[in-house]
Amino acid sequence: MKIFSQKLNGIYFGEIVSKKNALVIHDSSGFAIGFLYLNKSDRLNFSGTYNNGFLKGSIRLPNSSEFLLEGQLEKNLLKLIFSDNNGKKNKGLLFKVSSKAKLNVDYLFSEQYNPMLLGRWESIKHFERDGTESSDGKTAYEFESNGRGYSQLVALPKDFAPKSDGPPGFNPYKKLEMNWSTKEKELTVSLQFHERESTGNFDYLIRGDTIITNTNGYVTFYKRK
Repeated sequence: MKIFSQKLNGIYFGEIVSKKNALVIHDSSGFAIGFLYLNKSDRLNFSGTYNNGFLKGSIRLPNSSEFLLEGQLEKNLLKLIFSDNNGKKNKGLLFKVSSKAKLNVDYLFSEQYNPMLLGRWESIKHFERDGTESSDGKTAYEFESNGRGYSQLVALPKDFAPKSDGPPGFNPYKKLEMNWSTKEKELTVSLQFHERESTGNFDYLIRGDTIITNTNGYVTFYKRK
């Protein structure tokens, strides 16, 4: 994918100065403006330029001083370098969690919904309790900003039998509505499946563009799409 084809508009979330930072940004005709939230209450103005995947600008601090910000957008990952007045540089990574720059700030910094999960994730590997890799099909989760979302089977497990594993007219690839929430390192997902609700709790860990879930020793890796 060509870098210049990527759109900057949206909300980026991750760790820069503290564990929770959000960059809400718009770009138009090469100009970029927005806000950097260092936490829920501290909002700093940003202005700069965005061309061919490269972002450059400045953040104005409450004392009217500024520091420079440079970044490169690659597959919804914004790699940043901050430079202060003394020339000291710090690096940071922000992930694009929304293509719309209108996500409610209260929700973004909520303890109940981890914004790093927002978007679509597809499974790439499954491991049994004994550590052996299994072929358990391929699933996807879509986490939306209102605590709602979808789960979908992308590829069938090898032992799936269409004639016996579902009612007449059953479509295994149909998106299933879900509710989700997080608490510390635990993810809770409730699915509407065959007119009944099924709830599961997972230990989860986010590493860059990968989620690792652990359910009673069964481990699954998901990639951000």
